Amino acid sequence: MFRRFSVLLLLIVFLGTPIPVRAHKDGVLNTEEVLFGAWILLNFGKPKAVAANDVIVQAYVPQINGSWQPLADYVAANASFIWSLQATHEANQARIVEYMAKETVFGYGAAKGTLDDLWDQLVDPIVDHLNSVKTNPGVVALFDNDVCDEEDEGCVEYEVNDFLADMCRTALTVFPAFQTFQITPAAGGRLDGTDGTDILVSRGDTILRGGPGVDAFVVGWVGHMVIEDFSPEDKLVFPADFFGGTLADIASHLSAAADTPEGLHFEFYDGAVRITLRNVHIIDAFQVLALAS
Repeated sequence: MFRRFSVLLLLIVFLGTPIPVRAHKDGVLNTEEVLFGAWILLNFGKPKAVAANDVIVQAYVPQINGSWQPLADYVAANASFIWSLQATHEANQARIVEYMAKETVFGYGAAKGTLDDLWDQLVDPIVDHLNSVKTNPGVVALFDNDVCDEEDEGCVEYEVNDFLADMCRTALTVFPAFQTFQITPAAGGRLDGTDGTDILVSRGDTILRGGPGVDAFVVGWVGHMVIEDFSPEDKLVFPADFFGGTLADIASHLSAAADTPEGLHFEFYDGAVRITLRNVHIIDAFQVLALAS
C-alpha cells in the first residue's frame, strides 16, 4: 500500500531513527515497523490526508490503485485517541516548518533534536498502542511491508513522477494543519487558497494565490509559477531530489535572478522552472524549504 522508503527517510530526518538495510514482509511487526506504523497513522490516518493523497495519485501516479482510507478507518474504529494527537501535531506546525527551514538553510542535522519532545509526546502513545495489537492480522497487513534495495530483482525503479509524488506527501507532514491541498493540471492553471494553510503545487504555467495564513507554494515540475500574494509567513518549496537539500544547492541551479517592477523573478535549469513573486522585492532565506521524496 505504501512506498515505505520515503517515509522511512522522514523518520531519519525527524526522529533520528536508525533504519535497517533490509526488512522483508514476514508476517510480524518488528520495532522499526511499529515506529513506521505510528508515524503513518499520526500523519496520514485522517480524512484530509486521505483526500490529499488521492489528489497526488491522480496527478502523478494514476497507474497506482492505492488509497490511504484504511488508515483513517483504523484510527476511527480502533484508535480514536490519535485524533487528539493529530490536533496537537497540527497546532505545532510552526515548529516543524521552522525545523525544516533550518535544515534547508544550514544543512542536514542543523536542527537535530529540537523536535524530540514533540515526537515523544505524539509518537510514543501510538507506538504503545501498536505494540499491544501488533499480532492482529489487520494491523500486520497495514504495516508489514517490504523495504526494497538495489539488489532486489523485484524493485520498482523510481521515475520523476514517483519522486514528485512522494515530495508532495512529505509536504503533508511538514504542513499538517493544511486546509487544502491542490495540484494544477500538467499544463498549468490557477489555484486559490483559503484563509488558513494551503499547499499549492505548481505544474506548467500557473497563477497561485494562497490567501491569509501560512501557505506552501510547491515547485511540482517545470513551468512558470506566478505567486500573487507571497507574504513573509509563506514558504517556497523545492523538490530536493532535483534541486538539492540545502539553500546553497537550490541556488546552484539558478540561471537568472532579477528584481523587476513586477517583483522578484527567478529562473532555474536554463528557464525550465521560473518563479515570479508579484509585488515582492525581498525574500528571507528561511522562506525556502527543500523537501525530499
